[in-house]
Parts: sequence; C-alpha cells; structure tokens
Amino acid sequence: MSTQQAVDRRAESLAQCFRAIQRERMAGLPFLHPRLQVQVLGLAPQADEPAVLSGILLTPWFMNLVRLPLRPLDALAGLADGWAGVGLRVTRRVGQHELDLLGGIEPGLGVFEAASLFSPMGDFVDQAAAVAAAQEVLHQLRQPTTEATVATPASVMPSRRGFLMGRSAGVLR
Repeated sequence: MSTQQAVDRRAESLAQCFRAIQRERMAGLPFLHPRLQVQVLGLAPQADEPAVLSGILLTPWFMNLVRLPLRPLDALAGLADGWAGVGLRVTRRVGQHELDLLGGIEPGLGVFEAASLFSPMGDFVDQAAAVAAAQEVLHQLRQPTTEATVATPASVMPSRRGFLMGRSAGVLR
C-alpha cells in the first residue's frame, strides 16, 4: 500500500469514527450545529515526521487539529511510540507552531492527539464557512519555515535609576 493510500484510509477511518460518535453519543444534544457534517481536511504526513499525519477534523460540535500515526496503534503501542496517553496533554510542534494537544483513543481508529480550534460551532453559518476557516488554519500551520530570520535589535532597558528618573537607556542627560 502506498503512503497516499494509507493516508486516504486513515482519513476515511477518522471520518467514519466521528460520524459514529455523532450518531451514537452526540445524538440530540443541543449544541450540534445542524448545518455542519463530519469532514476531514488536509490530512497529510508532517514534513518533519512522515509517519505522523496532521489535519483538521470538522464536526457539528467542534473543529480540532488532529495528529495520528500513519498506521493505527493501540493504547500500549501508542504509549511505547511516544503518543500522549488518553486525556493527557502534550506540547507538539506543528509547522512553526507549538501546540498543546490532548491524547485520545477510539475503537477502530487507535491513538490520536487533538487540539481544539473551535467549540461549539455556532459561529459558522454553514459547512462552507467552517471549511474555509479550517483551510486557513492549515495554511497558517503549514507555512514553510525560514532559515534566516530577520534580527530585530533588542531594546536596551534603562537602569532602575534611569527608569525612575525618566531616562532612556543609552542616553546621557
């Protein structure tokens, strides 16, 4: 199986899992957005970790950034491989950003980590608006890292006495 086939299979498993959660665990809850449906957007291998997929999971009750292994792992294998335990918070680098994610596990899906982006989803008019927001998040997260950063001059703090006397650092009065 090619990497792309594995990614597509994981995206479909993720969507199916959360459609089942919507039907079985979330049915009838008042905060479900009636004009939104479960959709996985932009699930792809991370540039620095090809065995780790990241993307956006959009549901009628939340929008999360998700990370999951390319191949499903159970809880024990996930812990051995460095994935966060269920309900435990971990800080991960996604693109140029460090994000706090929570560990999770679902039957048929295995371990994953998620960071909440929006919840509840009432501010979105429809699926198209939520998808547009998800695509913008992905665009921001996947900006290429720049090797050369523009150096900004450090501001020199005045001494305590200079500060109290209203003097700037480096200026003699």
